[in-house]
Amino acid sequence: MPATSVDSSGRDEVVPAAQAEAERSRQRPVSLLQRLQKRYPVVSIVRAAKVSRWLSGRRGQSAPEGRPVKTYEYDDRYFRKQHCAVSQTAIKLVVLHSTEGPTAEGGAITLSGSSDVSAHLCVGEGVTYRIVPEWLGSCTVQEPNDWTLNIEQVGFAAWSRKKWLRHLNTIKRAAFWTAWWCKKHKLPRRFRNTKALDAGKIRGYTTHAQLSLSKWSSSTHTDPGPNYPLFGKVSFRALLLYYRGRIAAGLKPRQAA
Repeated sequence: MPATSVDSSGRDEVVPAAQAEAERSRQRPVSLLQRLQKRYPVVSIVRAAKVSRWLSGRRGQSAPEGRPVKTYEYDDRYFRKQHCAVSQTAIKLVVLHSTEGPTAEGGAITLSGSSDVSAHLCVGEGVTYRIVPEWLGSCTVQEPNDWTLNIEQVGFAAWSRKKWLRHLNTIKRAAFWTAWWCKKHKLPRRFRNTKALDAGKIRGYTTHAQLSLSKWSSSTHTDPGPNYPLFGKVSFRALLLYYRGRIAAGLKPRQAA
């Protein structure tokens, strides 16, 4: 049945159904996810991940990691097995790294078994390993160890942007956990470069390279490298905003079955 409305003269005016539906659509609230999809095409790409070969993990695998688990799922086989950790103070910064190795399990074995290095997470194309619990600082960035959360991504600082984007599932995992930690610890979802860090803006997220160049750390590391895709239509930042929307809608980490 066509929709009707009454004009100023009191006569019934027939409004085509399509026009009425368009009017209702304009009045509907636009969700955060819809706004992100419009601004960042990568959000639509991620929504289509089930049919996308690029995002499904069939391309860009560093090495077989067993059965792939969902981006928000984690594997705890190395959890709390670290040999190096410090007391945690108030969390202020999430730091992105690269493992400089080819597999997530190899990275997790090193990060849990070494006496002088560790991290909170090691993420790869098909898995997220938790290692150091959040209530402890990991041995990763020297002086800021006690107020940072650290994510090691399978990859190399020498990689090109194109090479990193072939491992987008790894970046997705890092982006999800950064978004989750920013929400949990009330951190701004802002990237902090060396200049910002030196100016005292240390709440947000950064890379090991930027932190190493700042006054806060004596580290000399350059990971995850100058070509790591922090920004752009398909990038860590776009994925971070996508997962911000998903988390606001109720997505949260859970242990893999």
